[in-house]
Amino acid sequence: MDDKSMNERIYFNTTQLLDKVLFESFLHVHFKSNEFIWITNFYEFIIDNEIDKHKTYISLETSTEGFKFHYSIFDSYNLDQPLRQRIEILKNLAQKLSVEILSTDDEVNPWSWVLIEPNGQTSTIQTKNEDVLVIEEFYNFPFGDFRTVDKLSQLQIEQLKALIGNLYPEIEIDYAIDGPIINGDFNKVKHSCKLPQN
Repeated sequence: MDDKSMNERIYFNTTQLLDKVLFESFLHVHFKSNEFIWITNFYEFIIDNEIDKHKTYISLETSTEGFKFHYSIFDSYNLDQPLRQRIEILKNLAQKLSVEILSTDDEVNPWSWVLIEPNGQTSTIQTKNEDVLVIEEFYNFPFGDFRTVDKLSQLQIEQLKALIGNLYPEIEIDYAIDGPIINGDFNKVKHSCKLPQN
């Protein structure tokens, strides 16, 4: 048994079983996979079975509720995909199979996940715990913050949304007068500082 040549390409959870034929077709298009072996648990399977590095292994485990179907795809291609790229692939899958998908994110919080909806929209959500993947609340993080001397007009807000619309089409811009001051000393002296003259 040699599992060193096998890599977990993508992994995710769904609330419903995927259509096997459509899923295999998707994997063929995105990963050039041609032969598939469906198993219950990849790591248990490799204890007693030889691995065929020319095949793609689809591991499907089932828990009790919520996003209870856990899919892991293993093949021999040594390709480390960053989170953003994996999310894009899963967006395509969600749209193709019209299914909600739960993916891991890059947060330290083990209860934080990326929810991908059938229309491709993504949100960060929090589940009840690590094992029971039932959505407890939406957990979106701020993209960033900034300060202005005068409050932005509605036209300026729309222009700002247009600037970042390609990356964040569903962004919300909130206004508050008590936001964090990252560097208090800088805020105190900035009005009196002089810029160098050319």
